[in-house]
Amino acid sequence: VGTPGYIPPETWETGRWHVRGDCFSLGVVMWYCWTGERLFAEEGSSAAAVAAATLCREVEVGELTPFSEHARNVVSGLLTKHPAQRMSSSQAQGSAWLSAAA
Repeated sequence: VGTPGYIPPETWETGRWHVRGDCFSLGVVMWYCWTGERLFAEEGSSAAAVAAATLCREVEVGELTPFSEHARNVVSGLLTKHPAQRMSSSQAQGSAWLSAAA
């Protein structure tokens, strides 16, 4: 299904991949690139521990203080737990942060 630390909550719950699952995974990758820290998995964590962290941990984007509010909003939107409420790739591309960079 994928690398445990990048699997979205809905996939842990249902075993199925949703279209916005990749958006969640992108949010995890962005977090790692910006902080150097794994968001839901620590070195040697079991898949069950990663699943529990992904399902239960609320991400605080305020921790990303060196980054602009627009950048934090994109990461927050991508890491939204429920796929119907999660930022889509089109929404991310059209965000104030990414559209300003274009």
